[in-house]
Amino acid sequence: MVKINKLLDILMEIYRWCKAWVWILGCMWQEIAGRLNAPGLVFRYSIDKEEIDVVSVVDKLSFTINNRVSSLPNNPSTRDKQQIQRRVATAISRNNRMTNSAGAGIKTILPVRKNAPSLAESQSTTPTKRKSAVTSETRNTKRQLIPEVSKKDRAAKVLILKEASQYCDHLTRTSINQQKHMEDLKRHQEWLRNRVSQLRRSLAAKR
Repeated sequence: MVKINKLLDILMEIYRWCKAWVWILGCMWQEIAGRLNAPGLVFRYSIDKEEIDVVSVVDKLSFTINNRVSSLPNNPSTRDKQQIQRRVATAISRNNRMTNSAGAGIKTILPVRKNAPSLAESQSTTPTKRKSAVTSETRNTKRQLIPEVSKKDRAAKVLILKEASQYCDHLTRTSINQQKHMEDLKRHQEWLRNRVSQLRRSLAAKR
């Protein structure tokens, strides 16, 4: 019974310590949340939202709080709690001054705007020229795919189509021949497997 009472006393003491620490940390995070809700973060957007200037004091504030938490005592007294509260208030005040000084030097970077094409340039690109450019590009692509035509610097459209038809026939015949050759190789492979099996059986019978 005495041991149980001692164990209960120890558990109650641990509970009081935990409750004290929860209260201290709650106060600290309330102060931090208050500072974060205040103008501690400054966002500035450019005209077309392509560039953003951001000034943040979260990392500095987090570094200060982490240093304070790591130096907290294991058994906080009333005096320790008061010292911790004063440290938190001092750190927040220091970070506030740093934020104000940093915010004074913020420069907004404006995006570089591209000049719109002139009226003469837009009128020079007619549908006929665009169609001619597309046709020329398509013809060059097809010419590069055909071996007989790719060696020539220039080739007429009729010649490209004629050589393309002949090249397609050649590819078809080559594919058929390769398919037949592959089937012959498969049959020969099967014959070799059967022959190996026969030799193994005959060798096993002699033993």
